[in-house]
Amino acid sequence: MSFFKLVDGVDKLILPAIILGAIAYFALNSTTPQTATDTESWFEDAVAGGPVLVKFGAEWCGPCRQMDAVMDEYENQPEHLRILRVNIDEHHSLAQHFGIRSIPHMLVFDEGRVVSEKRGSMSREQFFAWADAQR
Repeated sequence: MSFFKLVDGVDKLILPAIILGAIAYFALNSTTPQTATDTESWFEDAVAGGPVLVKFGAEWCGPCRQMDAVMDEYENQPEHLRILRVNIDEHHSLAQHFGIRSIPHMLVFDEGRVVSEKRGSMSREQFFAWADAQR
C-alpha cells in the first residue's frame, strides 16, 4: 500500500509531481545576493564622493512626485546637496540591496556610506531642514 495513494493508478504520479513542483519552485524563487557593485556599478561611482542625497521612488508613486517637486525647488538653492533619483522599477536590485521597502525613501551617502535616511513624504520645510543638516 502506497503512502501517497489517493486514487487507483494516480499514486505513482503524485511523488514525481511533488518533486518536480519543488524543483520548479526553488528554481524560480532562488535569489543570489547581489551587491550594488555587481548590478549597479554606476551607483557606487555616483555616491563615492560626498554628500549625496539619493531618493528611491517610482513614477507611479504620488508621494514620490510630491517629493520630486520639493527636491526641484531645493536644487535651485545656492547651497544644496547633490541629488540622485533612483527609479525602483528600473533599478530593482539596487533598491533590494539597500532594503527599500516603501517609497519615497531617501538616503544620504557620504564617501559611499549611508549616513542618514528618511522614509515617506515630507513638507517643504521639513525636507529643506533635514537636507541642510546633512551638508
